[in-house]
Amino acid sequence: MNTAVKFFTDYMEKKNVRYTILRDDLVQVSFKGKNMPQIEVRFCFGDDGRDVSAHVFSIAKVPDEKVGNACFACSNLNDKWRWVKFYLDSDNEVTAGLDAVIDPYTTGEECFELLIRMCDIVDEAYPDIMKMLWS
Repeated sequence: MNTAVKFFTDYMEKKNVRYTILRDDLVQVSFKGKNMPQIEVRFCFGDDGRDVSAHVFSIAKVPDEKVGNACFACSNLNDKWRWVKFYLDSDNEVTAGLDAVIDPYTTGEECFELLIRMCDIVDEAYPDIMKMLWS
């Protein structure tokens, strides 16, 4: 197991947060939001334990006729939020992602902070994304 995964999951256990180890370098954490029914964050750790990327996939499926609106909405969200970038992936799904350099000695605390920030931002952005889909 990747050492960063071990540090992160140990910290999650101290905080009583459930997680799933999907691979040696990949951990998924799920939360319920106020606006979004389920927020699943996947953390992928670099081999050296000094970097991490986190993503929330499939926030919304965008029909072909709304792709332009979705790109515009993602751009607006990226202007509004500092820590997370929103984009339309190759499956026409709105995705949120972040990348960070982490310190092996504080991996748990840093990734937990990133988790909370990402969940808060995605949950707050969700109504804007849904409004774009239904307008």
